Amino acid sequence: MIVNGASGSHDVAAIASLRSGLSPDRIIDCQQDDLPDAAALHAAGVDILAVHGGDGTLNTAISKARGWGGAVLALPGGTANLLCGVLFGDCDALSVVEAFAAGKLTCEERYVVEFDGGMALAEVLAGPGAVWSDVREDMRDGQIGDVVAGAVDAATLSLTGPMVAVVEPVLGDPAGYAGVRLTPHAAGLAVDGYAARDFADLVRQGVALFGRNFRDGPHDALGSHRQVVCRSLEDAPVSLMVDGERRDAGVEVKFSLAPLGLDLFCLADG
Repeated sequence: MIVNGASGSHDVAAIASLRSGLSPDRIIDCQQDDLPDAAALHAAGVDILAVHGGDGTLNTAISKARGWGGAVLALPGGTANLLCGVLFGDCDALSVVEAFAAGKLTCEERYVVEFDGGMALAEVLAGPGAVWSDVREDMRDGQIGDVVAGAVDAATLSLTGPMVAVVEPVLGDPAGYAGVRLTPHAAGLAVDGYAARDFADLVRQGVALFGRNFRDGPHDALGSHRQVVCRSLEDAPVSLMVDGERRDAGVEVKFSLAPLGLDLFCLADG
């Protein structure tokens, strides 16, 4: 079982409850210990790897385990819990463990968004709107002043760019978007374009953000595709939000649908 002792949501009593429900052979704190890769998990004879943490912790741990023959039990322990929301709906970690113990979970091979330098288990947002993730971090830390300042900066970037367009295939507005969101499904990547071109759009986007879900903001549905290429319209680096975590890419980024290569537990009727 992997935990993140430095997480703001890390709770010793909660971890003790999870340990009691799972009885793991070993606990690994990703802040103190190296995360196991596929070879290490295979050599140790591990069948099930439980990971408790936010989307960043889950992404890192599962990325290292790709190619291993076991299954991962993802336990929500962050702010947004994007992946766990897909797998279990609105459940806390203890509820997931109870469902696991009761045999109410099943294993599924999942698909991911793959790109040069990484993968996303739940979603990628490409474009200047990715800086909204910094506002989310300030919200988690409870820094109201930083939230306001960050929201102003994010809103400004959402209007001024550099915008990102989908160029292969050519999709949506040729003027580009503040954010192109890609989510993996077995049939392809669902592509949505988010724009904030006037004050009314910014207000709606702000309401969505402070409701903890920018995805409810105004957007264009651009269909499902197995591969797309996004490009900055100003030849600037493309900002990314990968499973809620900030990264940067080149001027052009190719995203592809790919199998994860290991199983994840999910609700049996999910």
